[in-house]
Amino acid sequence: MDTAIIVAVISAAAALIVQAVSSFLTRSREREADWRKQRLEYYRRYFELLNKVVATKPTDIERKEYAIACSALYLVAPSDVMMAMKEFQDKRDHPRAEREKLLGNIVWVIRKDLGFPPSDNQDGFDVRLWGINETDHKRK
Repeated sequence: MDTAIIVAVISAAAALIVQAVSSFLTRSREREADWRKQRLEYYRRYFELLNKVVATKPTDIERKEYAIACSALYLVAPSDVMMAMKEFQDKRDHPRAEREKLLGNIVWVIRKDLGFPPSDNQDGFDVRLWGINETDHKRK
């Protein structure tokens, strides 16, 4: 067989392999981005309802929606997120400072799951729920 034909066949095969690998990697990145976007929406809903349940006097409907949002996270969240949420929920009657530390842990593991941890030092990571405080209630 002629050397030029062998080179042409090898070049064509290499081009096909590169294209196939590139296509596979692109689809893989797109699937990961879609999956991350879906998880982010579950997490966003969780925090929206958590804020209603913690920062105000929640209605029965809000408590039910919060419970559903927590349960739905079992479908998408890794075990460290679920453990952090469980610990936060189990200590709902503890002092505010302790609960804010636990909340910070939830945010930390969620950000880690989504691929963007806030810093290298979790101890310095401070989180609080923004909500209506007692003086705001009195003004209304």
